[in-house]
This record gives sequence, structure tokens and C-alpha cells, in this order.
Amino acid sequence: MSRCRLIVFSDIHYLDERPDKLDFNLSRKLTQYSVEIIEKLINIINEKKVDVSICLGDLIEDTFNHDKDIMNYTYIWNILKKLTFHFIL
Repeated sequence: MSRCRLIVFSDIHYLDERPDKLDFNLSRKLTQYSVEIIEKLINIINEKKVDVSICLGDLIEDTFNHDKDIMNYTYIWNILKKLTFHFIL
């Protein structure tokens, strides 16, 4: 019987700008490290040859600006395309 390697992750909260330090709700999420974290995650997933990855959501931090949110989502999605298997979102 073969094994299936599964990884589940969530809450990347990518934001294209550093949050204002006065805004506790954003600064506590460490959005400024989101690209570094997702790059490390992708490297681990690809090295371990994970079969299935499930993202539970929150890829971006909402800005309440639709165009900016689409731009941020597109940016993080393009990074996630470095995964070497099918991705379930």
C-alpha cells in the first residue's frame, strides 16, 4: 500500500505593502513576511514530494480596494504556481 503525503495550510495574508504599525489588526498577522513564508513552504512541499496540498484560505489581506486585492491575489497565486503538483484551493 502506498502512502499519500498531504499538507494543509492557511492564512498567508499577503499584502503588497508593510502595514501601519499603528494598525494592530494588520501588524499582528506578519503580512510583511508572507512571501518569505510561502517560498519556504513551497520548497518544503516540493522537496518532500507532497501529493496533495489544501489551502484553507486567506491568501491575501483584504484592502477594501477591489483592484488592489485582485493584484495581490494574482501576485501570490503566481508564486504558488511553483508547486510541482495540483493545488486545491
